[in-house]
Amino acid sequence: MKNRLKRTAHRIEILEVISDAKSLELLSLIAKGQGSKTKDLIAQVKISRREYYGRMSKFLNTDLIARRDGKWHLSKFGLVIYGVVILLVEEINVT
Repeated sequence: MKNRLKRTAHRIEILEVISDAKSLELLSLIAKGQGSKTKDLIAQVKISRREYYGRMSKFLNTDLIARRDGKWHLSKFGLVIYGVVILLVEEINVT
């Protein structure tokens, strides 16, 4: 029972993490391979350092991103979630 509640909480947390436009924009830049330098990401998304680190922490805690070779990348789980988000956005734009 506890494991089931933990998975549900994790799902809700993921939705909260990707629920605003700036977070989606940041995740999109990382997905496109533009996640090498912190200052570049902050400048492109136009958020403060505090907002940046808060969002990155949430991405890490929900296993959406990982750091490899000094760059941010989507994790396998992050790729799945990002793919679903893209499909939803496309569907919304079509209707």
